[in-house]
Formats: sequence, C-alpha cells, structure tokens
Amino acid sequence: LRFETSAHSGAAIVAEYSPDGQFIATGGGDRAARIWRADTGKLETTFLHAGAFRGLCFSLLGRSLATTEYRHEAQLCFWDLSTQQ
Repeated sequence: LRFETSAHSGAAIVAEYSPDGQFIATGGGDRAARIWRADTGKLETTFLHAGAFRGLCFSLLGRSLATTEYRHEAQLCFWDLSTQQ
C-alpha cells in the first residue's frame, strides 16, 4: 500500500487501524495526526497540534479520535471524524 505524497514530514511515530478496518490513523513528529483510507492509502484529513504529538487512539465505534500532545504539560484532544473538528 502506498500513501500519498502528503505524508508526514519525517517519520510517523504511531499508526492504528480504525475498529472497522476502513481507516488508518498516523501521527508524526510534524505535530500532525492524519487519517487515511486503508484500502487506497488516500489522505482523508489532517489534525494539527500546537505541541509535540505523542499518541492516538480511535474510539470503540470509530467515530472519534483521541490524540495526545505535549506543550508545557500533557494535553488530550478529541477529534470528531464526521465534522473533522
């Protein structure tokens, strides 16, 4: 599977499949979490962090994504995948 050229600048730190297997979430040192279609490798959306990216996890139903970042302290972010906010 090949991903689009809009992949992370630098290495991806973490990758995880959505519960239904349709998407892959990746996070990298570029402070971004990206959602990809698992069957095509096409980029669906990007969520940018203000601080250094640390990790991610899909919700059990795959409707949201939790990510962690570090600025002056650890921050937990929740992203609604249907609205991309």
